[in-house]
Amino acid sequence: MKLNYSLTSGFASGDGATPTRDNVSSWILWAPVPAAELTADTTLDSTLYLTPRAIPQLTEDTLLLGVLAGEAGVDIDSSVDPQQLSYTDGASATMESARPLGLEAVRVVAAKSGAARRQAQRTLIDVPGDRQFHIMHELYER
Repeated sequence: MKLNYSLTSGFASGDGATPTRDNVSSWILWAPVPAAELTADTTLDSTLYLTPRAIPQLTEDTLLLGVLAGEAGVDIDSSVDPQQLSYTDGASATMESARPLGLEAVRVVAAKSGAARRQAQRTLIDVPGDRQFHIMHELYER
């Protein structure tokens, strides 16, 4: 997976290309999980976010767990405009998954600190699936 994201919004795709309507299945949906609550048995809520700035009360202790829209079974409305999400202040999008997702669906983990990233790596070491771990301060900026 090659991550491509907007520094201003966190709107991202997992195929390395700029998010457009042509690669919707590669869009990354973010699930916030408090670092202290992450366990190998964690199930992601059905509410997912296309941009971290849509997440209420995002704190530096929150991990952002990214799943690909195509793997999450989320039907993204054709009116969602990636350019609006990436460059318009206040733009946000909340998506609903038809089912809760297990951690094996997570393809990317973003943290604000190295300590939170290391904790996520330790927690997810035995969870099946390939994933990337990043420190991405800019996703936590408002």
